[in-house]
Amino acid sequence: MVVSGSECAVYDEAVPFNPELYKFFQHVTSKYPQLKLLGVCFGHQILAHSLGGKASRLPNLNQSIIAGIEKIEIQDALKEKNFYQETLKELGGQPINEFFAVETHGDHVEKVPEDGQLYAKSEHTSVEMWGKGNQILCMQFHPEFTENFAKRKILRNG
Repeated sequence: MVVSGSECAVYDEAVPFNPELYKFFQHVTSKYPQLKLLGVCFGHQILAHSLGGKASRLPNLNQSIIAGIEKIEIQDALKEKNFYQETLKELGGQPINEFFAVETHGDHVEKVPEDGQLYAKSEHTSVEMWGKGNQILCMQFHPEFTENFAKRKILRNG
């Protein structure tokens, strides 16, 4: 299941569907451990928040959102995952410590759920990626965005 972006804030209890989403993700992750979840941006935040982590507004923002290319620093917990190691072997490459990704967000995961692991961080976002076992993989950045797409989106939306 892919849990994608939204213009809503995960922590805003005035958003009518947030409490229902919290309950839904708590239910499906506990009752259906075979179900795989991928969270992107809002999905990354709502999964963390629903499962005992914390999402909040980014502190010290000079603008309403972070928008652009961010250097993502891979943490050891990700390098230890089988899918990471197997993918590197298949591609014949050396382990990577960082990569660049497109970001457009004003909120972030402040705290990973207790049974989650931090997989990546950046200068502006302390939790860029997190996961839980083989069930959940989440990322703040947008792997589906190219730099040109993000520029057009930002210019169009102001």
